[in-house]
Amino acid sequence: MEKDLFELMTKMYSEMQGGFEKVTTRLDSLETEIQDVKVEVKKTNLVIENDIKPSIHALFDGYVQNTESITRVEDELKNLRISINNLNIKTLENENNIISFSRRLSNLDNQKH
Repeated sequence: MEKDLFELMTKMYSEMQGGFEKVTTRLDSLETEIQDVKVEVKKTNLVIENDIKPSIHALFDGYVQNTESITRVEDELKNLRISINNLNIKTLENENNIISFSRRLSNLDNQKH
């Protein structure tokens, strides 16, 4: 009976060792994969830091410059509209003066004849 128990324990020990080897192999594989992922993450971070961030900053600077330019153009357009409105008012005043002078002149001509 002791011999059977010993054989059973030996068999169980052997099976457990085989299981531990599989677990160890899988853990080694996972560690390798984790290291590979870490390397890829570092590469990705370098690309982000060296390529993408500067591009984003350049795009943002361009956006700010465009916004400032648009604001200047809008301000100038506003000023031009004011100038055009002022010119329209002066033109109407001048037209009214011409009509008034024309009537006076016509009245003077009629009085002479």
